[in-house]
Amino acid sequence: VLANGGRGGWLNAVEIADRGTRTAAFGTTACDFTNVLSKQSNYSPNVYFKLSPVPALLPSTTYYFNIKNSDAAGASTCSSADCAIAVTLTAQ
Repeated sequence: VLANGGRGGWLNAVEIADRGTRTAAFGTTACDFTNVLSKQSNYSPNVYFKLSPVPALLPSTTYYFNIKNSDAAGASTCSSADCAIAVTLTAQ
């Protein structure tokens, strides 16, 4: 159970200056966008997680919030060397 009594939540990533497409994935492997618990692609992707019931996050397990800026063909959508991204964790 989360500190606020909730049972899950979501992570969100939004780039402040660039409205390009980004993909966010949540899983147990860094830089993995295929074998994940949650994945979304758009301007401001959300990935969701649960603490219970199944499927749930497991204790003593490291999880990664992976983000990449690319179009459907895999080409980078970053318009500058500096991607100013805001990441938010929301608990329910």
